[in-house]
Amino acid sequence: MNYTHEFDEASGICTIRVTGVFRRPEDSDELKRFAADFFTSNGCRLFLIDVSQTELIAGTMPTFYAGTPQGELARVLRQVKTAFVRRSLTEDDHFLETVAVNRGFKLRAFDSIDKAVAWLARGT
Repeated sequence: MNYTHEFDEASGICTIRVTGVFRRPEDSDELKRFAADFFTSNGCRLFLIDVSQTELIAGTMPTFYAGTPQGELARVLRQVKTAFVRRSLTEDDHFLETVAVNRGFKLRAFDSIDKAVAWLARGT
């Protein structure tokens, strides 16, 4: 997995663009740590994670673990709102969203960047 990020101060959204092979939960954990660090250092509460150009390797249990950060990381991530975008959503994507929301995280899955940005624009 490779990723780049850009922060749009006007909208308050940090966009993370991911390419390559994306493995849940390992790569999800790396992006969660990045988001938590970026929030801590910049105060950014809105994240758009674009994984539409990745090859996703996941399954039910890896997806479950991706939606359940623990400890200090969980405390920080409950303060941010995250949208992730895929070319087309799968049952695993909806499962990840359900698991995360049930644990108090503001996370939604989208198949359109425009829809994701509109949801993020409604604020935290």
